[in-house]
Amino acid sequence: MQINKKNIEKYTFQLFIVGNSILNNAAIKNCTVILKKKLKDNYTLEVIDLSNNPTLAIQENIILTPTLKLKNLTSEIRMAGDFSNEQHFLKHFFLQ
Repeated sequence: MQINKKNIEKYTFQLFIVGNSILNNAAIKNCTVILKKKLKDNYTLEVIDLSNNPTLAIQENIILTPTLKLKNLTSEIRMAGDFSNEQHFLKHFFLQ
């Protein structure tokens, strides 16, 4: 499921990571850059370190990290990786 940004007033993303690593840092940076470019200030990005709360991984059904989840919809949109491919990221989350 993809979304059209006209349907949502403010986007809420959750980025699930485990610990401090090069991959996690790249994911945080890449998400921030792409979201800022696409949505300006019309989003929030919550970074959740599952090493601080491992049971949350089970509750949220996170099987690999980093995983980015868009919370605004009844059906979830998720994507895993370092998000270095901006075009893939945008096609996954947004209508072009």
